[in-house]
Amino acid sequence: MHNGNPAGFESDAVILALGGASWPITGSDGSWVSIVEGLGIAVNPLQPANCGWEYSWPEDVLKVAEGLPLKNITVRANGVEVAGELMVTSYGLEGGAIYQLGSTLRAMDEPAIEIDFKPTFTVEELVRKLESVKHDLHTACRDRWKLSPAAHAILCAFALPREDLLEFAKRAKACRIPLTSPRPIDEAISSAGGVCWRELDDQLMSLKHPGLFVAGEMIDWEAPTGGYL
Repeated sequence: MHNGNPAGFESDAVILALGGASWPITGSDGSWVSIVEGLGIAVNPLQPANCGWEYSWPEDVLKVAEGLPLKNITVRANGVEVAGELMVTSYGLEGGAIYQLGSTLRAMDEPAIEIDFKPTFTVEELVRKLESVKHDLHTACRDRWKLSPAAHAILCAFALPREDLLEFAKRAKACRIPLTSPRPIDEAISSAGGVCWRELDDQLMSLKHPGLFVAGEMIDWEAPTGGYL
């Protein structure tokens, strides 16, 4: 563009750094995809990455836990385990731990996570802390296991009626939460998908259009991040 009018120019190289499709209010809206595909360059669909995931919490959980963090936990999904934090929200979960598992969750037919609320203790150690309790495990575990209000609310919500001590301790180490979908891409910190690696050489130049380079989130890669890629 020159003075608001389309203009052409010649150059030895063109570098495209147009972003992905997260936070489109900044101009990173993925509108380049159709143009690049029109050049015969393969582009994998843009998807939300480093984003929250949705789950419909029981009302009792939200009353206690909404807006509260889950700290000092580990989270597993499909055999991948990460340490970090989560935040309980009205629509599900946010936080670094679930951001790290984004690509794993997207690949699952039925995405779900397992939270270990006490990763520094074994099941047996948790059982011993409650062996003297004869009634109301749910109340006793809050103090003896030193559970945060959010962790306690979630654990008790997923416990089965009349669950014995051993099973309850196992649940504290692997509390399964089914997830429905990632949050919309316009809320995501970054996006996955983009120009396929097979279209580029080692210098990120298009193999089909020498002199045309792409960079950043335009390329199909992702990494855990709390900010810019």
